[in-house]
Amino acid sequence: MKKFLETMNNFLSGIGKTQITNIIAVISVLGVFGLLFLLCFRSIPKENSQLMYMAVSQVLGLGFGIVIGFYFGSSKTEADKRNNV
Repeated sequence: MKKFLETMNNFLSGIGKTQITNIIAVISVLGVFGLLFLLCFRSIPKENSQLMYMAVSQVLGLGFGIVIGFYFGSSKTEADKRNNV
């Protein structure tokens, strides 16, 4: 356990702001695809189907959309410019 904590401490101390945004983006994208995977193989009770559709559309529209917008929009280039200055 001590070696694991040492390894994690070394890993986390070397992470910069750019790596944090990349990690959060990867976790967000994997979470969205995990949610879609679950929806394909799990049945939704009829009384909860509208609520589930609304929740999934919010996750896809906001969470996934923000990640894609950051990486393919002007925010990524602006962040890169600030990091280079």
